Amino acid sequence: FFVISGYLISRILIKNNRMPSKTFLAKRVKRILPAYLLMLLVTLLAGALLMSTEGLYQLSKKAAAALFQVTNITSLNKDPYFATSSLEEPLLHTWSLAVEWQFYLRGALLLYLYHKGLKAQWCIVSFAGLGVLSFCASVFLALTEGLESHAYYSFSSRLWEFFIGVIVALLCHKGIQRYAAILAYLGFLLLAASLYIVGNDRAFPGLWALLPVLGTAFIIYGSQVSSAIKTGLSIKPIVFIGGLSYSLYLWHWPVFA
Repeated sequence: FFVISGYLISRILIKNNRMPSKTFLAKRVKRILPAYLLMLLVTLLAGALLMSTEGLYQLSKKAAAALFQVTNITSLNKDPYFATSSLEEPLLHTWSLAVEWQFYLRGALLLYLYHKGLKAQWCIVSFAGLGVLSFCASVFLALTEGLESHAYYSFSSRLWEFFIGVIVALLCHKGIQRYAAILAYLGFLLLAASLYIVGNDRAFPGLWALLPVLGTAFIIYGSQVSSAIKTGLSIKPIVFIGGLSYSLYLWHWPVFA
């Protein structure tokens, strides 16, 4: 999710590098918030019908955190995302969109600085430096007892995943296609392997996140050339699911909860 987002946002900014930062954020708001606000409203209405007064009060606080895109921060000391207790929190999934918005804000800041005269290479160097620090933080937090949730929910441990997407966007923009087809197949294998290898007994994200992160990056990079992977991802049912992906993301967790 974060790799794809880093790639897409970077492609937008590369193609529209004269876009004002305010316009960039306004487009994100228009794309994301209407459906998001509807989901929050319906979840609160369902809570009013199904929950006790105390339960609804707690849900309303979580809805406020989701509204202001800080769910990841308020979840730092909670149980892991896939713990049984997490199914009692209908809005816990909004942590990832909160991380996403925190990435957008930093991207808008860099765009603003770029328009003020900061050279593009310094923007890239800044993101690269933060990406390296983020990866180190991810590994450290994931391996440190008591900080596992910080590794999972924190923006600081997730930025490097966005940055991998940024790198892929830059390579594709420059038309670099070396080993693209091979990397597409390798990416598919890495993603498939992550489904079987990465489990609750692994320190995640940390080093284990490299499997799905690099797998996704390689598939995106490999999509520049023809391959069975690209063909498979281009069939209508898969494209249809892709078109629904944001809606599926918004509603799956409240329904499960």
